[in-house]
Amino acid sequence: MLLAAAAALELIMIVTLDGRNVLVNPKQIVSISEPSESRDAKDKLMTDKVHCVVNLTNGTFISIAEDCPSLRQRLKQ
Repeated sequence: MLLAAAAALELIMIVTLDGRNVLVNPKQIVSISEPSESRDAKDKLMTDKVHCVVNLTNGTFISIAEDCPSLRQRLKQ
């Protein structure tokens, strides 16, 4: 049911780090970026589980375990 509603509204499903499914309107995505690489643990801003950060038009962001190239590919479809 949830996937049918997402398809009708043209939403994509993104899985968060804790395994929750989040439906996102692709038109609300401002940027997609890999987390910065910091060699020093005290300078790290995110956990090693974060492989991609999705920024939205409302100023929020979603950290995801999926890699950015995979997400970009899904957005092109």
